[in-house]
Amino acid sequence: IHANSMRDEFLGSIKQKKYVFRVEGMEINLSPREFKCLQGLAEGLSAKVIARYSNISPSTVRSAIESIKFKFDMSSKIQLADIYNKSIYR
Repeated sequence: IHANSMRDEFLGSIKQKKYVFRVEGMEINLSPREFKCLQGLAEGLSAKVIARYSNISPSTVRSAIESIKFKFDMSSKIQLADIYNKSIYR
């Protein structure tokens, strides 16, 4: 029983934080990696530069951005940057 409580405590301590965006009445959860990629995108950084600053590959950045576009039901990076900037500068 003691081992299980230690395991649960450990797993609870490493749970990923989620970033929640409220857009048109919907709540959209982003992982920390997706959020970091969205921040870089909104700042006008390329996937290569975001990757360098995040210690991940450019293809991982592109994949995260595609995932974000799917979650927001948007087809353009410009739309994503606009949503991010509107949420930050309210």
